Amino acid sequence: MKNFKCLFVCFLVSLAVFVAAPSAFAVDESVEPADSYKLSLNGTEVEIFTDKDIELSEDAGKAKARLIVNPEKRFHYGDVDFQYPRYFTFEADLSSDDVKLWSLSGNKAVIMVQRYPIVMDHKIMAEQLLPSFGEGNSTLGTCEMMFNGVDTAGSRVVTTIGQGTIAQEIYSFPMTTGSLLLVLQDTLDSDKNSEEFKAFRTQLARTFKLTEAEKK
Repeated sequence: MKNFKCLFVCFLVSLAVFVAAPSAFAVDESVEPADSYKLSLNGTEVEIFTDKDIELSEDAGKAKARLIVNPEKRFHYGDVDFQYPRYFTFEADLSSDDVKLWSLSGNKAVIMVQRYPIVMDHKIMAEQLLPSFGEGNSTLGTCEMMFNGVDTAGSRVVTTIGQGTIAQEIYSFPMTTGSLLLVLQDTLDSDKNSEEFKAFRTQLARTFKLTEAEKK
């Protein structure tokens, strides 16, 4: 699995150098999204936010209170917004001023969010990925996924090296400036998607949205 990740990172670094162009983001998108919480009062859950007051009922003085960490986090960088499991690890590569790369990794499922200053189609990305894994190790197919109620076509790359097999679903979204790519990666179990991947894929389909300012 480490070999797969190293190969893919090397490929992305090369691609980032190739497509570089001037651009800037206003916020620090290298910071991992924060946890969010709920306050449980006598079994009733109330959303709470940092430095914001909440109004309690008159009989709340003797209430039993519990602070609950939400099981998901909210990713909101690169002009895309979605929820993901809070146990996923967070990585950001913002070393280029123009190409922005983020990775959220579970035990088997990984999502890579990529912003490019040029138009980058999922088919082009998939075709460029194939040689990076070695000749004859990968196959190219198609896939589709519902994003915020819209059926979206993508490319699927399946790679086997040694005893390990990974599948990558690649989806592209034209933006007002450049393009957005999502790469959903899974370590297959007997040629089938893992339960973690299927659960996250469902969560992503339900919560994914683009900001109106950037949607083309």
